[in-house]
Amino acid sequence: MLKIKQNTLLGGTQDVKFLRVPDFIEEVKTEAFSNHPELQEVVFGVKDVVIGEGAFSYCFTLRNVIFPEWVFEIGKRAFAFCCSLTEVKVPKGIRALAEGMFYCCTSLKKVVLPEGLEEVGSCAFIENYALTKIKFPKSLKTIGETAFSTCTLLEEADLPDGLVTLGPGAFKGCSSLVEIKIPSSVTSIPIGAFTNCSKLGHSFVPAGTFMFLPSSFCSLLLFLPCCALP
Repeated sequence: MLKIKQNTLLGGTQDVKFLRVPDFIEEVKTEAFSNHPELQEVVFGVKDVVIGEGAFSYCFTLRNVIFPEWVFEIGKRAFAFCCSLTEVKVPKGIRALAEGMFYCCTSLKKVVLPEGLEEVGSCAFIENYALTKIKFPKSLKTIGETAFSTCTLLEEADLPDGLVTLGPGAFKGCSSLVEIKIPSSVTSIPIGAFTNCSKLGHSFVPAGTFMFLPSSFCSLLLFLPCCALP
């Protein structure tokens, strides 16, 4: 099994801007390209590949990543702090987006999530300030803790029928979010799930859904009347 280890290809290549990962590479190891100062585009081959934890983290100039059609594993914080990344299409085969996968990708405007994805991990898209909408696949079961926290331009987030778990602070500080519909498959809304969503005017909560207090929806530590539905 051929792997790219930490900084294997970086010695003397700090000015590389475009990287093509060849088909014979089966794994990009932990932090292999982390902190690369010039990298702008990464194109993977057509074969499956494992992408390790933090593999491309802190690549501040990285603008574009083209994955192979199928990838079965992308590690935690693999693309964290890729502040120039504007669009990403998550490949098929990914069942769960790992913790902090796109943490603080502040220019990320468009995300395409594949059918078959079951979990968006904690902090996966936290502080993605440019993200305005997200379409979730029908297969999604879990949105983790603070997964979309502080996505301040996020206006639309239609939660799919079949979603079961909504983590604490999942949409905390999404100050542009104007409407949210909680599917009946969600049986509880945790603490702070929608705290400081200052424009949230309509929230549809099905009968029988339990809201943890204090403050599932509200900006202040208030009780249930502040969450009264229209």
